[in-house]
Amino acid sequence: MYTPAASTSVKGEKARLVSQWMNNTDGQCLSFWYHSYGADIGSLTVYKRLLVSQESYPLWKINLDFGDIWNAAEITIDRTDEPWGIAFESEYNVGYFGDLAIDDVFIRNGNCPSLGSCSFESIDFCTWHNIHSPLDEFDWLVGHGETDSLFTGPTVDHTYHDQFGYYAFIEASLPRQPNDRAILESTILAPPPTTGSCFSFWYHMYGDIGALNIYVNGVKAKEPLWIW
Repeated sequence: MYTPAASTSVKGEKARLVSQWMNNTDGQCLSFWYHSYGADIGSLTVYKRLLVSQESYPLWKINLDFGDIWNAAEITIDRTDEPWGIAFESEYNVGYFGDLAIDDVFIRNGNCPSLGSCSFESIDFCTWHNIHSPLDEFDWLVGHGETDSLFTGPTVDHTYHDQFGYYAFIEASLPRQPNDRAILESTILAPPPTTGSCFSFWYHMYGDIGALNIYVNGVKAKEPLWIW
C-alpha cells in the first residue's frame, strides 16, 4: 500500500488509511514495515482512534528519507476500555520524489518486544537484513546444528542449546577471500533515551577466525561509529 507523491501538488495534503473498529483491549502490538524514500518525502504518522470520544492520538511518526529499504516498526497499544482503531496518515511535502509505502501490517495480543530483538528461531533475520553489494562481499546466513565446514562454527544454538535451534552465521569457506566482509544491519531504531540503551548478544568464534565488529550508524551521520 502506498501514497504516490505525484497524485497531488498541495503541500500539507493528507491521505488516511483507517482500520475497522476493534473491541477494548488489555494491550496489543501493532507491527508493520514502511518504505520512506525520496528527496521530497513527507511524513507518516500512526494514530490510535477512539470510537466514543472520537479522539485520535498520535503514537508514532517519521519524516525522513531512509533510502530504498524497508524498515520495521512496532507499537504497543495500551489498555483501552472502548472500541478503538488505527489510522495511517501520509502527509505530502513538496515535489514528486516522496512516495510512502507500508506493508505486512499485523495486530497481535500482548506488548511488543524490543525492536531489533531476534533469536532467529523463525528461520529469518526478523527486523535485520543483509546489505546490498558493493558495500560487502557476501551475506550472513541462518542455520542450525553444525555448519558445513569442519573445525569451525557452533554445533548447537544458544537459545535452546540443541541442534534444532537456529542462529545467524557466516560461511567462511571457498570462495571467500581474506578481508571479505558480510554486513548484517538492523532496521531503523528510535533514538535512545538520555540514559542510553543496552545492546546484548551471544557470539561464537571458533577456528581460523577473522574479526567481528559492531558499528552504530546514525541516519544523518557521515560515517558509522565503531563501538565494539
